[in-house]
Amino acid sequence: MEANSSTLTLAGCFHHVRSIEDKVPLIRDMIKWYCLERTRTAFDRFKSGLQTLGVLATIQSYPESFRDCLMFTNIKLTAISMEDIFRPCVSPTGSNRRTVEDRLVGYWRDFLQDAEEGATVVTLEHLLIFATGTNRVPPLGLSPSPVLSFLHEEEGGGKFPIANTCGNELKIPIHPSFEMFKENMEFGILNAPNFGRA
Repeated sequence: MEANSSTLTLAGCFHHVRSIEDKVPLIRDMIKWYCLERTRTAFDRFKSGLQTLGVLATIQSYPESFRDCLMFTNIKLTAISMEDIFRPCVSPTGSNRRTVEDRLVGYWRDFLQDAEEGATVVTLEHLLIFATGTNRVPPLGLSPSPVLSFLHEEEGGGKFPIANTCGNELKIPIHPSFEMFKENMEFGILNAPNFGRA
């Protein structure tokens, strides 16, 4: 009681405990204060803000419609979902660059499949962190929409992937074989400062 007297006083729960049975109501009051009363002011301000434009009434009328954007749901990343997230920015059809990019898109899809199946040391979460700075897609999606682009030789090229987490852009290296592509993607992602590991 003495060690926690300041918190108990702040909660309005500090009173003399005469027996072990007196601890149950004390703990109940403390939990109620900690979970509900302590945050009441912030919660009331949040509700007031939602009422400003009638958003609160709409949420209360259609709670299921707002569930995805207001409540956390842990959606598992898949190779297909990562393909949908990262849209390739390709050159015009028929160009030499487009031929190379089409081959690389195939490597990219194989790499995602390997990551999903555990056939690579890089997970889909590692890849998302590397490219966007987050390990899961937010309820309202990523903004700006992630882009997959290519490190062409005439633009400086590069052996390893490069990410712009502010712009949600992942630039993948151009290699002649999938094995080289996979090896250099793994090395580049896992050795990136701060974003290489989840």
